[in-house]
Amino acid sequence: MPSLVVESSFGRTFPRFYIRGLGNTDFDFNASQPVSLMYDDQVLENPILKGFPVFDIQQVEVLRGPQGTLFGRNTPAGIVKFDSVKPTGTSEGYARVSYGRFNNINAEAAINLAASDVFSLRVSALYQSQDDWVDNVLPSGKVDDALGGYEDFALRVQARARPTDALDILLTGQLRELQGTARLFRANNFTRGQRGLNANFDRDSVSTDGQNEQDLGTQNLSARINWDVGPVSLISVTSFWHGDSSSVGDVDGGFGANFLPPDLYGPGEIPFTAETRDTVPNLVD
Repeated sequence: MPSLVVESSFGRTFPRFYIRGLGNTDFDFNASQPVSLMYDDQVLENPILKGFPVFDIQQVEVLRGPQGTLFGRNTPAGIVKFDSVKPTGTSEGYARVSYGRFNNINAEAAINLAASDVFSLRVSALYQSQDDWVDNVLPSGKVDDALGGYEDFALRVQARARPTDALDILLTGQLRELQGTARLFRANNFTRGQRGLNANFDRDSVSTDGQNEQDLGTQNLSARINWDVGPVSLISVTSFWHGDSSSVGDVDGGFGANFLPPDLYGPGEIPFTAETRDTVPNLVD
């Protein structure tokens, strides 16, 4: 989709979606977006829910333009719709594991169990982790591998019953636990009139004297009932989400401030220190 852009200033917790240039750059955890996210017919309106990991996915749809008639508020720019693989009448499964730099692990697995023609169960999970790999360089010294790591786990359990040809009942439970580093901010990496990054930029190091950490936990229960009554189908979707999240970062991107001696602030000019935390405690949706 050439008109779809996804970015985040909250690391792995809060992606912001833009369609045809329409979006909201506000980084507040309570900021509504003009692009809504649907996950298995559930509207994930709160930002801390929009980062739920994508795994064991059947399809992804992007619908551009106002979608309020079918999908409700906060959809004037469109929606992004994820549909997971549902339980089927065939017993099967898969597992995938990859390993990369900085001890990066990406593991995904799913198993589908068909107990009978009436009942089936599907369990899928995702585990992702990475070691800290960014050094923190300050006047007081250098801390090797201080930032950049995370550990993320998500689980989905789906139970499906088809007591008759006309009735389809799907019950789903999901959870996610994330701990890691928030977005790393870097000060004065550009020089006015100069193309590209300047000498202050070093991919493997930052200079930050503030906190940087991120924690998130979400849980979900949902039920989807489809009743075929002949000329039409009656569909009911009920969902409950609970979550807690906290993210803090040193957003000035450097250390100290320029009212201190020159060797006690940097890199470049730091007019003032800035550290910000955003928290969503006990979300119920």
